[in-house]
Amino acid sequence: MSNYKSRVNIAPSDYIRRELEFRGWSQKEFAERIGYSQNTISAIMQNKQSISTDMAKALQDLFGETVEFWLTVEAKYRARLVEESTVLADPSAALLKTCKLFPLGELRTRFWLQAKRTLGSVESDLIRLFGRDALLSGQLCPTGAMLRQSAIKKTEAKLATLTWERIAYLCAAHVDTRQYSRSALEDLQSRLAPLTIAPDGVREFVEGLEGAGVKFFVLKPFHGTGVDGMCFIDAKSGNPVIVYSGRYGRSDHFWFTMAHEIGHVLNDLNAPVVIDEAETMADEYARSTLHMGQILAMFGKNTSNITRAKVLSCAYRLNISLAVVVGVLHYYDRLDYGKMADLTPSILSALAPWSGIEAMVAPYSNSKHNSDSGAAIPQTV
Repeated sequence: MSNYKSRVNIAPSDYIRRELEFRGWSQKEFAERIGYSQNTISAIMQNKQSISTDMAKALQDLFGETVEFWLTVEAKYRARLVEESTVLADPSAALLKTCKLFPLGELRTRFWLQAKRTLGSVESDLIRLFGRDALLSGQLCPTGAMLRQSAIKKTEAKLATLTWERIAYLCAAHVDTRQYSRSALEDLQSRLAPLTIAPDGVREFVEGLEGAGVKFFVLKPFHGTGVDGMCFIDAKSGNPVIVYSGRYGRSDHFWFTMAHEIGHVLNDLNAPVVIDEAETMADEYARSTLHMGQILAMFGKNTSNITRAKVLSCAYRLNISLAVVVGVLHYYDRLDYGKMADLTPSILSALAPWSGIEAMVAPYSNSKHNSDSGAAIPQTV
């Protein structure tokens, strides 16, 4: 998986090139100053020739770094080349190296890995989860999913995100629903704001998704991934799928994420899109659905006089929940996050009926309804 290298193999030539750029020297001028032929310097800059002790001494005199520094950089560079060539020659070594970067602890507690902690068992379980070819190639999940998450940079977090996606794909295959209806989903989207204040709005919303032929479930994120939700087309049934991570679990977060993902389903999943543009459009779709522009307009830019009474008045006029109003004010820094936090309660208990599918699908779960039985899991409980 060359896309997920945990380090860069830095060669002596990289340091030399930096020094030349700093001094404004050409490679020809460098050769003249250090007293070596242009052919020798060219070979070193292309990493075709190693740094000798004599060359290290010349570099020390010219640039100031010690002989030991240059020889150590050279030795580490050559050692890593040997390691990488071994990995490339031995797919099993590459696979084993990759396996160690996955969230193994969480996968074990979530019953995707065996309890025993041998490298052989980890490798076999990850092959079972992704497939050997996918692990070696780095193509861990089908393309086409629209993923809402915070920016992540660490290799391990990226792999954890791909693991979450893969589990979502597997779980979706075990959710049973009817044929997709775009018009029914559009109707549900038009009723989303009032559902946020309905006494049983979460259940009505999920049943509305089911009625529109959209599969839905909650899948806990892996640590550090920053995933909010995702939507994609189930390859087996052709139905759209919306997954909620419950990362924050607040009512306002749930409703915004759902409006965002519905925007993707209606506008992006069946057409080629630019991901960044699609995310921006889905955000705008959610803002429109939840009247976020109107909420901000009602309060203006003065943050000193936002009271509970005004929040209540805004929610009443727009026929939307207090949680959404407060969530918008929090997000746009009109209201400190610590204020009125009691008006953005957790929604996770209401989502409990759609939160157990992973335990039913995971191969080492004790659930009696393990997916190996082949029975489809109904969407609503």
